[in-house]
Amino acid sequence: MDENRHLKMLIDDISEPREGFILPQKHHAQALLDFTNDWDTTKPLLVHCHMGISRSTSTSLGVAAKYDPDNIELIIENLKEIAPHASPNKIMTRYYDEILNLNNRLFGSLAYFDPEPIDESRVVELKF
Repeated sequence: MDENRHLKMLIDDISEPREGFILPQKHHAQALLDFTNDWDTTKPLLVHCHMGISRSTSTSLGVAAKYDPDNIELIIENLKEIAPHASPNKIMTRYYDEILNLNNRLFGSLAYFDPEPIDESRVVELKF
């Protein structure tokens, strides 16, 4: 991987303000989407967080929606299948939905996630 193509985002996995934690803001979601503006889509994009459960899954869905909005429902179903532990961060998912003008298609999908507990992070490949 190109060492110059990294974006480190220091935000906590929370969806409402909490003392001592960094709440994701809309500008964080925008920065993550903007980071992919010159992405060579023939190559993989690695998105990760501490456990691979919430922040990374919401960001992966946001990127997928940016590049393939017509198939976002199929992409969501695919993510649920390959990552049954996925529990996309609510506030980040709402921001991606708003930024991409998805009319609640992304944020509304959160009700259908029923995450399985995991003991350690898992790597999954979300294709779209």
